Amino acid sequence: MIYSRYLLLAIPFLLVLLTGLTHGFLPPDNINYLTMADTQFGQICHVGGQPFGLFPCAYPLAINAVHWLTGLDLFYASKILNLALLVATFYCFHQVVRSVNLALVLAFNPFTIQSAIESGAEIGFLFAFALYCLMVHLIKEKDEVKVQYFLGVLIAIVIGCFSRYMFAPFSVLLFLCSFLLLKQKNWKLLPAFVLAAALFVLYRYYLRDFDMERIPAPESQLLIFFQFIKSSIKAVAFMLPPVLIGLWCWKKSGYKLDYQQRWSWFFGAVGLAYLVMILTLRSMFQFDFFGIRFVGLGYGLILAAVLLMLQKEVNKVRLPLVIVGIVLMYLAVTEASVFRHPMVTAEVKQALNNTIRLKKQDNKPKDYALVVTDRQWIHPEVAVKGVFDTWRDGHVVFLPDLPYQRRYEMDVVQQRLSDKPCKIYFDLQQDINTYINQKYRTGLSEYQLQFSATARDYLVRKYTDNDNNCF
Repeated sequence: MIYSRYLLLAIPFLLVLLTGLTHGFLPPDNINYLTMADTQFGQICHVGGQPFGLFPCAYPLAINAVHWLTGLDLFYASKILNLALLVATFYCFHQVVRSVNLALVLAFNPFTIQSAIESGAEIGFLFAFALYCLMVHLIKEKDEVKVQYFLGVLIAIVIGCFSRYMFAPFSVLLFLCSFLLLKQKNWKLLPAFVLAAALFVLYRYYLRDFDMERIPAPESQLLIFFQFIKSSIKAVAFMLPPVLIGLWCWKKSGYKLDYQQRWSWFFGAVGLAYLVMILTLRSMFQFDFFGIRFVGLGYGLILAAVLLMLQKEVNKVRLPLVIVGIVLMYLAVTEASVFRHPMVTAEVKQALNNTIRLKKQDNKPKDYALVVTDRQWIHPEVAVKGVFDTWRDGHVVFLPDLPYQRRYEMDVVQQRLSDKPCKIYFDLQQDINTYINQKYRTGLSEYQLQFSATARDYLVRKYTDNDNNCF
């Protein structure tokens, strides 16, 4: 009976692992993680021969460690790492809530499923949060802040901040929400937060010249809020199976909730604060628009908070039913995103390795080749073969410079190209016409042309003349 229980528990973990190995497509951010983890052409966490400050170094370091310990290539090492982090996250949450069913809901949500499959550092973020919760649970249980618990809190915050920069402001919210559980004892953890903050500030100061420009959000506040609501509805829809289980438990309880569950208040407060945080940050700065990897964590914590108020009934739900709910949620997430990508074939893996190799090399100006193209070079199965066969020894630069949606005046184009050799890479004239007339959204019904008229004329002329000199 015990063995069958373990086998049931293994199902969602194995599904995530196998999907990652076969369809674990890497978005552009996650290719950068593997590039940082690679040590073939230079130091770890370096790209192009210099430190890479766009993303923190903890997750690439962990990928490299798994690669070194197992001998697996970086792609497979990242999948094994995320499985291990997911198991550790489940264990930490289980120790806190003492419920397999609730721990499964906390460990598996749209946020974690997609991130684990696509080698996302968000799993490191969630593990750090779970470890922090475990330390707070032990402090609350022992009614004292022992040295090992203090160090555990410090380690959790450091892991979080060095996995995703967003964990830094999130840690402030964690400290404030922890008063719900620890009350005055929470002040004893303040030095751990201050020390972690000092390490984080020093790290960011060291990388101040190696980060990407942060620009104000060009979209209207109305559009940003609209996108937030749209992504929120999608995330909640993905979590419908565990939501239905929760509604069934609510009915069984006589529509009563246990408001004495302090952990419920904590998870709910953290989830809500997290959502307010990402909405505020996105309103101030431009980065990827809200997706389930942003809002999924917040709504997952709010769902867990409600289920904790129904813990007696939730614990009575048979494990197979909970596993079915998790699997249905997994299918919804993967069908909406993951399974739309091709399988990870040997050709795709080779293209990915070529991408890492070219991004990792320390290129001198004479080796540069600028390729302006409508092809998504981040999709290896589509673009890498054509581009890299032509510019195998070059460093490929693209306009527009993703992920930012911005206006490209001629002076901006000149700054990007500098003295580098160029190649306008399109299959057909109509492709470049489509490319130079692309627009980005700034309001509910407002759009802005990506390139100015001067920049558009320049790119068309270079393509028509087959001119490889930038200026």
